[in-house]
Amino acid sequence: MHQASVPPAAPKQKIKSTVSGPSRQQILIKINPLPSSLQFPALVGTANQSLGKSDLRVDSCHFAYGGISLLTSHVASQGEIDLVKAGVTRLLSLTEGGVEAALPHSWSYLKVVDVPFFKADGQQVTADDVWAVTGKFHMASLFTLANSPWVMCNSHCANTATVWFDILDLQSGTTANAAGAGDIPLMPVTLRLPNAPNVLVLILWLVIVYTYPAAGVTSQ
Repeated sequence: MHQASVPPAAPKQKIKSTVSGPSRQQILIKINPLPSSLQFPALVGTANQSLGKSDLRVDSCHFAYGGISLLTSHVASQGEIDLVKAGVTRLLSLTEGGVEAALPHSWSYLKVVDVPFFKADGQQVTADDVWAVTGKFHMASLFTLANSPWVMCNSHCANTATVWFDILDLQSGTTANAAGAGDIPLMPVTLRLPNAPNVLVLILWLVIVYTYPAAGVTSQ
């Protein structure tokens, strides 16, 4: 009896946890108050003059993310960003610290599961408690939190919670991977909350869920 051939199953695609964020071929400038668009040619000229012999060129300027964006020929280094920032500060006669300049960032979304929701004294675990514990994590220097952690109880009857973090990252998810997310395995690390000496807290299995663009200027 002839049996119809079954086509081979399509290979499983690896889930991509990164979405395209803002192009890094720009320097985001945060200024208050914003300059007039009539000053854009002067801003471009001053930025290029400040860069001196650098091969980075500023091509144009426009309003973006509540500030201005200087579009560049390639991704600027931190030294080049500092030169442009100094030039813009001089041109607009602003005080030191009146201008913020940085490359755009994406954010990676990490979570920690099965965190005790209550401390030994019966009080709920707070974002401040998580901040304190995370700072003692041996890989804490590898990532920067973009905002306060979010603690959510797993259910009305549960005594455990899930903690979410937003961290500054690249579109490739490099920082999240360095922190133990994605395909890089991470051995569990047990940390304790203050005032809870008998409670094992963050069993740090960091799992990357999503990486998404961050709007605005975030200092590096």
